[in-house]
Amino acid sequence: AVRQALEKKYPKAKIRVAEKVTEGASVGYEFKVTTAEGKKAEVKFDASGKEMPL
Repeated sequence: AVRQALEKKYPKAKIRVAEKVTEGASVGYEFKVTTAEGKKAEVKFDASGKEMPL
């Protein structure tokens, strides 16, 4: 679910950093990507693929 959400938000992006983040009982996944347009971006998702604030 997380990978699909990332690909939907940033199609053809290259993942530079992928990190599993645990905050209490909550697990999230942070990504630093380079978009298809060459821009750098950061995004975080929960385990279900829902975008979370950084």
